[in-house]
Amino acid sequence: ETICAVSAKGADLERNFGFTWTPDGLETLYHRSQAIIACKAAGKRFPIGGMWQEVHDLEGLRKQALFNKQLGFSGEIVLHPSNVSVVNEIYSPTKEQLDFYRGMIVAFAQAEKQGEGAILYRGEHIDIAHVETARQFLALWDR
Repeated sequence: ETICAVSAKGADLERNFGFTWTPDGLETLYHRSQAIIACKAAGKRFPIGGMWQEVHDLEGLRKQALFNKQLGFSGEIVLHPSNVSVVNEIYSPTKEQLDFYRGMIVAFAQAEKQGEGAILYRGEHIDIAHVETARQFLALWDR
């Protein structure tokens, strides 16, 4: 259920499209975004990004992984064992995220019992769409 959209320095994508690779990756933003859309449209839930080949530049890896996560990737291909902990840190939920979603579901359920369809939860507007996101997130991570 995974699909990979790699944008390695000097590799196939760079050669075939003729762009110049940069650590920020803006030259591949369109390609990565299209890969996410194609994955989701095809029912693939876990698109994988990567591949950071400057394996000892952990800060560069961290920036790329954060960028890819923001785009919708679910993980990264890693080339070196030193990269695993960085990628796991970026893509794993925090205790705060888990607690936020758990609390949101409880608060919304209480509001629904009172006939409300939207609430303020921790200062944020929450409705059923947010609760469905929370449920999906927790189904994957809350064990």
